[in-house]
Amino acid sequence: MDECDLSMDGMYLDELQEIIGSKKVTLPVVFIGGKYIGGVKEITELHESGDLKKLIGGLPLSGTSACDTCGGLRFVVCEQCSGSHKIYAAKYGFKNCIACNVNGLIRCPTCVPSQRRRRSSSS
Repeated sequence: MDECDLSMDGMYLDELQEIIGSKKVTLPVVFIGGKYIGGVKEITELHESGDLKKLIGGLPLSGTSACDTCGGLRFVVCEQCSGSHKIYAAKYGFKNCIACNVNGLIRCPTCVPSQRRRRSSSS
């Protein structure tokens, strides 16, 4: 299971909009084995028909160990701006850090490779 908190990084919403093909995203959005399944209505229907169990039955169990780098949070503080999302340059003053999101965080380089979702969604 891979849970994405949209408040942690606005890029998650951008990814969902791109995958679903719509600017309007109703949560939750459920994918199984990299395939978009739907939201609450679709998951409820699949559960009631017994098809949900068939879809998830063959999936491998996820490990329970947390990442040593981020502790399972999937984000770490940006080293370039120390989490402030601002960088000072004598010539320009303070500018937004381009390495991190507005929260001063970057995706954990150990457990969330930057292109993992894009590669799996395009195949």
